Amino acid sequence: MSWKAYIDSLKAEKGVGEGAIFGSVGGVLSLWASSPGFIPTVEEVTPFTKSENELRSKSVFLAGEKYIMLRYEPEETKNDMVSVQLKKTKKDGDDHAYSASVFKTTKNTLIIARAHKDGTGPDVAAAARKQGLYLDSTGY
Repeated sequence: MSWKAYIDSLKAEKGVGEGAIFGSVGGVLSLWASSPGFIPTVEEVTPFTKSENELRSKSVFLAGEKYIMLRYEPEETKNDMVSVQLKKTKKDGDDHAYSASVFKTTKNTLIIARAHKDGTGPDVAAAARKQGLYLDSTGY
């Protein structure tokens, strides 16, 4: 399956409007796929590969938009897998502050899900986690 197909699968989940996948090969993080118009940078997502304290000490941005971190949850079975839930700090023109979630696998693959207008934080967190657990089980 192509990485674009993984984005399409992520967007088919309840509440998800956009997504991106970053991977680490040889310790170098890069963008593997993203939704059109939602393109976080490597610099923006690198803090998600660090510790909770390092992440909390920085402003969090995705695709140029600032978010606040609401929750940092290590996976129960593997502490090096983490789910981070975010909320956009500034409302869009439609008066909506979108939620987002980042799931980090054991290999530092990052799955990013951003809600559509009616999506919720728990929706996007569940979608990113589901895809993250699958990719982790396949070696990513």
